[in-house]
Amino acid sequence: MDIETLLRGHPDWFGHLESGGPAKIAFPDDLADELVRLAVPHEDIGAVLATLPEPGSPLWWLAERCVGSLVTAMGSLDPPPAFPDLPELGPYFFVHVFVAALPYTRRYHREHGVPDAVSRATLADLGRNMAVHRKRHGTAGLQYPRWFMRHARGILYELGRV
Repeated sequence: MDIETLLRGHPDWFGHLESGGPAKIAFPDDLADELVRLAVPHEDIGAVLATLPEPGSPLWWLAERCVGSLVTAMGSLDPPPAFPDLPELGPYFFVHVFVAALPYTRRYHREHGVPDAVSRATLADLGRNMAVHRKRHGTAGLQYPRWFMRHARGILYELGRV
């Protein structure tokens, strides 16, 4: 996949990703268990695992920069450019990005005194949004990746029933 050609239609976002640089990413050894903790629908877990970007691949390059974009904007009210709708990346690409950002998000939560229960409930919105996407569209994917960017950046929390 030629990322530069794919992102040609999103020059501002591509420029932002190139200027910000990569974040170091890795997926946990217990990724299936992590996906369960994130409330990822069971019917999606196998496909999320099967479509992980490979280190050194163009999708890995893009994932590193997407995570870098989230990390540099953690806690800031000034958001980075929103993730664009790019169906060519597959239904799980941004799920991979948010999972790769988890160590940074959890560290941010700990450093700011966010209780573990609040952190877990907040991050489980990833799976809930995947379920909403499947219910609304009948296909796998993530409903509004732009919305979950707030969770990953430490801007939005689930604090109980509102």
